[in-house]
Amino acid sequence: MESRKEDSRISRSRLPLPRAYVAPRGSIETVLAEIWCAALSIDCIGVDDEFTDLGGDSFEAEVISMMIEEKLGIHIPLSALVNTPTIAMLARDIGRRQAGP
Repeated sequence: MESRKEDSRISRSRLPLPRAYVAPRGSIETVLAEIWCAALSIDCIGVDDEFTDLGGDSFEAEVISMMIEEKLGIHIPLSALVNTPTIAMLARDIGRRQAGP
């Protein structure tokens, strides 16, 4: 009986296109970039890089949530991290939360 060997090569056509690096533009984005770099053990993260594309999972999301509360004094539920998967989007959400109703 012939065994079928699965092809383990990566199909480059299925990989996401690389994004251009966009540096943090303000104080909230800068703090968030530092937090994400620490939590994900990555040296440089652009504000448009997506959390899950960087290898982020629920454990890192919890760490990021706790670090945001510690450094920015605002509680961010894990659902907010799922709904705002980039630093730029999360910074806008945090700005709205800090501004209040």
